[in-house]
Amino acid sequence: SLPTTNSVALRQSVSRSLFRTMALLGITDRDVTVAVPALRRPDRVVNPLTVKQVQELKNASIRRSQSHPGSTKGPAALALALLGLQSKEIPATRVCDIDFSAGTVWAHAGGVRISERLVPIDDSWAWKSLAERVHFLQKKFGDAAKHLPVAYEQGKTRGGSSPKNPAAATSNVLDGIFKDAGVKQPGRVRIASLNEYVAQRVYSQTGSFIEVAARLGMRSLDAVAHIVDKNWFDNRLAESSQEQL
Repeated sequence: SLPTTNSVALRQSVSRSLFRTMALLGITDRDVTVAVPALRRPDRVVNPLTVKQVQELKNASIRRSQSHPGSTKGPAALALALLGLQSKEIPATRVCDIDFSAGTVWAHAGGVRISERLVPIDDSWAWKSLAERVHFLQKKFGDAAKHLPVAYEQGKTRGGSSPKNPAAATSNVLDGIFKDAGVKQPGRVRIASLNEYVAQRVYSQTGSFIEVAARLGMRSLDAVAHIVDKNWFDNRLAESSQEQL
């Protein structure tokens, strides 16, 4: 299959750096990539989920858990995603990371670009789904449950996940829910749309990019602004112009 535009752009960038370095070091007499026009990367096309689509995902996750009696990791994974946890953080979340009395989840293990943080359980369905999953694990494993992952089952062949890549396994679970719900649209509505939905929801409640960044664990306000509204700067300038009239 042909490489994506992003892949071609990355390869072009590496080639430019290589030939530019060779020219600076005198290995070649000129930078031959100067004559190659830069490839414009496509605009981000991931769409945030709508409230209706989120409800369809919730319903689909419950149907999937009923088809695999004893396992409710699907609803739990979706619940954590709807609170703002990233793909690496979801399988790392243990029972002891959830504090129902404080109404928070400790999000961690997201990688170098994602900050550890406390995330509020501010979705009633997510609260119910996590409570049911935690109760199931505590009933089955007793005190040992507190160190078990909430939304990841290691080494199961049916209804479980591969131990090799927990993040990929969790993504597969969520992708299955998307397909069952009938909301997946290749390239537009996919798992990344969960982050978009959370970002839009938090921004509509707070009006703050900082609060969105804190919820998603993102350190770049530019990246957050792009998720919330890629035209935010132009829109703000337009608002200022209207205020001056």
